[in-house]
Amino acid sequence: MRHSRCRLPAAVVATLLLAGCTAAGPSAEVLAREAAVTVASADGEPAAVEESVGAEMGDVVETDDVGRAQLTYPDGSLTRLGPDTTFRIVELSTAELQRTFVQLDLGRTWHRVEQLVAEDSAYEVATPVGVAAVRGTEFTVECTDEPLCRIVVLEGTVEFTPTDGDPVTVESFQVLVVPPVDAGELGPAGFPTDAIAADEWLSENVDLDSLELDRSSGSLAGTWQNGDVLLSSGHRPGEVGQTRAVQWEIDAPVCDPLCSSAVLSSTGRTFTVEYLADGYRLAGAQIANCFVPDTGEVIDPEWADIAFAYELQATEWDAEGNPVLLTGTRLDQFTVRADADPRCPDLPGGSEETYEITLSR
Repeated sequence: MRHSRCRLPAAVVATLLLAGCTAAGPSAEVLAREAAVTVASADGEPAAVEESVGAEMGDVVETDDVGRAQLTYPDGSLTRLGPDTTFRIVELSTAELQRTFVQLDLGRTWHRVEQLVAEDSAYEVATPVGVAAVRGTEFTVECTDEPLCRIVVLEGTVEFTPTDGDPVTVESFQVLVVPPVDAGELGPAGFPTDAIAADEWLSENVDLDSLELDRSSGSLAGTWQNGDVLLSSGHRPGEVGQTRAVQWEIDAPVCDPLCSSAVLSSTGRTFTVEYLADGYRLAGAQIANCFVPDTGEVIDPEWADIAFAYELQATEWDAEGNPVLLTGTRLDQFTVRADADPRCPDLPGGSEETYEITLSR
């Protein structure tokens, strides 16, 4: 138990000095939004939060598998904790100084940071894989015990500095996963607005803060008409400049931990579109046949493998901020199989074809 100070509701700690009970410094109000929530200092056992209490530097706030909490700091900034979350207050200052340093060990947090105007002001969230620093924004940080952390920014900018790396800037409607998925390069990816609606934690906090989202990262879900204009030909029938029309059905995104959507083509093929920081990418592979150019007769249905990649960007949006026109390019790279029919072209070193892509709905 605590022996040096009493545990009082935050409003009382902020305004009163009672006999035998003094506040050691600035405190945050911890509100139990759903049980069970506990607060513990370094020298004490966790104490249940019935309604709200004051928490000071060094205190650890924890929630169980259904618990939810909110911490409000002296300058009005706040953090909300989801279930199964362990969270520590590292440093607090007065409202005038605006210095808040916290630590997320495990779980999900939502942060609403007031504009930082004081000299040397700061708001930082330390995680097992690095530190997120902001100057006024709304974002979420979640960490698993792998450890793996995901930062989603809905308003403003977050600078994340990995434990052993250079800072990475994460803008609105972007997500950063640390360490990067599949040991790739560390960098932000896109986070569309319909991914927010599908995430109970994010949508709940957006509603609580009455956050009006800039919908420049709207939904791709729906039916698209795909016009491919052949720019250079390695093996396709037809002439350069020929247009090939295909219809796509794009599903709502799934974010686990990065966002992607399934795509079904009217040709029967399925793809996956990935949400990048500044556009969209589709990559995959398929089998190519070889044919008689004049007649189109198929000689070998499994002549070569094609690795394809689309690079797309939204160039027009509707009134709600959803993209209605995507433009970009497609690159096909052919690799002839070793057992290809000898009548088929060999294409030493492979062959490439490029397309100009327009997708509209």
